[in-house]
Amino acid sequence: MPDDRFKLQGNSLDRYEVLELIGQGGTCSVYKANDPKLGRDVALKVLPPERTSSEAFIERFRREARAVARLSHPNILKVHDYGEDGEFAFLVTELVPGGTLYLQLGRAFTIEEMLKIVTPLADALDYAHGEGIVHSDLKPSNVLLDGANRPILGDFGLVRLLKSSTYASSETSVFGTPEYMAPEVVLGEPPVPASDIYALGVLVYEMLLTRPPFIGETRVATATAHVKQALEFPKPDRVLHIPALDKQVQQAIVKALHKQPNQRYEKASDFVAALSKATGTVEKPRSNLVQFPSAHVKAHDNLSDSERIKVFLVEDHAFVLDALKLLIEDEDSLLLVGEATSAEAALEKIDEIKPEVMVMDITLPGMNGIEATRKVKTLWPEIHVLMLSGYGEQYIADAIAAGADGYIMKTADTGQVVKAIHEVYEGGSPIDLNLAKSLFKKVAETTTS
Repeated sequence: MPDDRFKLQGNSLDRYEVLELIGQGGTCSVYKANDPKLGRDVALKVLPPERTSSEAFIERFRREARAVARLSHPNILKVHDYGEDGEFAFLVTELVPGGTLYLQLGRAFTIEEMLKIVTPLADALDYAHGEGIVHSDLKPSNVLLDGANRPILGDFGLVRLLKSSTYASSETSVFGTPEYMAPEVVLGEPPVPASDIYALGVLVYEMLLTRPPFIGETRVATATAHVKQALEFPKPDRVLHIPALDKQVQQAIVKALHKQPNQRYEKASDFVAALSKATGTVEKPRSNLVQFPSAHVKAHDNLSDSERIKVFLVEDHAFVLDALKLLIEDEDSLLLVGEATSAEAALEKIDEIKPEVMVMDITLPGMNGIEATRKVKTLWPEIHVLMLSGYGEQYIADAIAAGADGYIMKTADTGQVVKAIHEVYEGGSPIDLNLAKSLFKKVAETTTS
């Protein structure tokens, strides 16, 4: 999306009243909107205008939207409508209020917890494959969770659609999400049902072992690792909360992640059946809340409140907010002095609370975190801002330009979060390692445009 990507808020697309930005990814921006005709809130998936400029693309978009709208499964996101308004093309889907699986990652799931999520996803994939539709971008942020923690799979075919457009050029040679791309897709082959099963295998690996199996220093390096690098399982580590996996679970994952599509499971449900035979993991997580696995060991016991760093949290997602509160309350060197679910509410409390570090989500209802950071740095320059994001490098240059002192992912472990808070308090500028490597390019683009 262009730099003024927040301009749709408060306006309308066709008959839909756009309320707020609730998600941002490589394929689309997602807005909460209201359909006044039917009196219900919906989600608008708005494609970037630069990718929808050709009539050939718009016609393909219409065909794909109609095909996905025909899918009827309890674990597949319902598509209500689609349309175009000026430079924007968009899908209208049901609004799922519970967040995504992405926000629950960063801890080791038990076999039972993993199966509760993966079993219905496998059933949804088998159904879609039977209808001739491949998802092609299965990943945690495309797995929505409703109020009952029921997984709902969204964004069928969007990556495939965009890759086929004239926008897909040599500069976008890694088109999709590299951590979950099957080897044949990396090599330029069209995705097939076995490609979705591979992505499901990556998801299972990550849920059980806290990280994807292949991670490189760049998007291209990560994608290439799926083709060239052998699959390995990390050694169990109680400090890092990495469990020992049952041999049957390992064997099932190895088959799902085979380099050759025809050597994987024929159906996603076959993969789940193999996983279900396992006896479980050695170590269970401490709770069902988001947990940040950590090698961090507290070294600040018995500090007084005046000696602790005063932290203020600004996060609108209740699940993440609760996890961060638990993290800070468990860390003796930090003192939680306040919380808010919107930037406006936070700004009203600052004078009274006088925090030393604000940990602020980058996407918030109303005023977003970037705008709020500019205000904080103008009015209270002594306050340090650690930007919290679920979107990787997407906004990193904007955040730093706005005055943010550091930038960290929501999936960072406890040690990284605590260390980042200390670093910004001491005048440093912590940035996740992989994000830091892209910062120079982003800043250069910002300063030369």
